[in-house]
Amino acid sequence: MSTIFPFAPGLPWTVQNKKFIIPKLKHSLWESFLSGKDTILVSNGGLFEVFASLMFAEIINYTFPKNKLYTICDPKFNSVLSSNGLTNLHKEETPGDLNIKYPTPIFADRKGRVYLNCLLQYHKIITLDGCFSHFNRKAALEQIFSNTLYNQNIILPKIRRGETKKFSDWKKISKFYPNKPYIVIFPDDTGLSISNEKLLNWSITQTKSFGQMLSQIGFDLIIVTDAAHKYYGSSSYKLAPIDWNIIYPLLQKAQGVISREPDFQLISLLISDNKIFTEKNNSHLGILKNSKFLDKIERVISYSKLSPANIISDLMEKNDRNYNDGNL
Repeated sequence: MSTIFPFAPGLPWTVQNKKFIIPKLKHSLWESFLSGKDTILVSNGGLFEVFASLMFAEIINYTFPKNKLYTICDPKFNSVLSSNGLTNLHKEETPGDLNIKYPTPIFADRKGRVYLNCLLQYHKIITLDGCFSHFNRKAALEQIFSNTLYNQNIILPKIRRGETKKFSDWKKISKFYPNKPYIVIFPDDTGLSISNEKLLNWSITQTKSFGQMLSQIGFDLIIVTDAAHKYYGSSSYKLAPIDWNIIYPLLQKAQGVISREPDFQLISLLISDNKIFTEKNNSHLGILKNSKFLDKIERVISYSKLSPANIISDLMEKNDRNYNDGNL
């Protein structure tokens, strides 16, 4: 049995057990509802959620290139939208409690604008009467992609903007040479994630020592932090501020990324070919679960405990293999 809601006219939804809407539509209905309409993405999450939600923009741009695209998100992520180049920040507030007032992934307002709720049923499954039911254990990327209602292959978010002046200035000041192999590390809370995983839990001494060990095997270390003063006193690593315009080009060309915050692990998975060093984590934001969804599990190096010694050991083993294979 199908249900049609007044905020999504003409779209029949299957309701399971009178509690849950199944996020599926016939492609022809999806196309007719979206074609030629101003389209507003709603992504009230952290850095990863906003960036991952740009797959909606990619899909709409591919299917309906004439649609105007906007995004409702935290304004501090405006630079993320700008780097993608397909959607602009929408200054209106989210129209009510989405999961209760508009419990479908797609709906329209009285002005004929279409909204895409990128994070519907994200992590927490809510019933039609607004009650918590259970946690969504699927990979975060799978959860977000299912809300696109797109029945073709996934289209991942892209970075369309080249190097910014801010990054160019930072390279000069830091004497950073991107052609030299480097690792990017996020030791502190960046304030950009909604995850409870914030700190790397390495001491300052461990982080500094890690930079020295990396330099001995031919790698630079880039420490991304807004607490640069904690890491003064060594030339074996470089310091970068928490700024998206500096972070994304660093992630794109790094040989490896180290972070407890899942946002940087997951975005690296989407925009680069680097290795992601992580502790085992089976949550919806866990990199293992998400890399399996994208069939990129070979990108992940996981440990029961993430430590400088473990990472150095793996990097040295890789260097030895490259040397023996004639790649160095």
